[in-house]
Amino acid sequence: MKGNSTKITAPLLGAHFVQNVLAAVSVGLALDMTTAQITQGAAKIKPFPRTMEPRIGAGGSLVVDDSYNASFNGFLAALDWLANVSATRKFVVTQGVIELGSESDKVHKELGNRLGEIVDQIFLTSSEFVGPLSEGLGKQRDKLKTIGTLRELIPTLNHNDIVLIEGKVPENVRKVLL
Repeated sequence: MKGNSTKITAPLLGAHFVQNVLAAVSVGLALDMTTAQITQGAAKIKPFPRTMEPRIGAGGSLVVDDSYNASFNGFLAALDWLANVSATRKFVVTQGVIELGSESDKVHKELGNRLGEIVDQIFLTSSEFVGPLSEGLGKQRDKLKTIGTLRELIPTLNHNDIVLIEGKVPENVRKVLL
């Protein structure tokens, strides 16, 4: 690869995975692997379960399961990916980010603001963060829905829609979407 340019593709969603792929390529080069071996290896990478894991969901929709856990930076990275993909409609199902202590309101206001820029609807599995998310959404607070209304969405989903499951959500919610 030295002095040459090679396109390496890894089936991972989000720019935040690039550093990891580059590290793996560097290790491959240090181990004297061929360009073909490195390229083939990168193409076989799979996301850790429930970390930006693409799945086919209800109605043929793309459900991105990022439910392993949620951190503020991870949530933002997932939203950055969502902002840069094309879809007729974009939805987020989340409980919010837990265990933030005194920063919780500030973080959820910022998330609300970012969500308002990107998604059509947000389905909350907990009422804990309704206030700060609503505040962050501002005039777009009507995008915020309770999890009970998710069942109304399911029959309308199709292959042009993306649903991001962000952070831990009840297993029955995941099953309804997948």
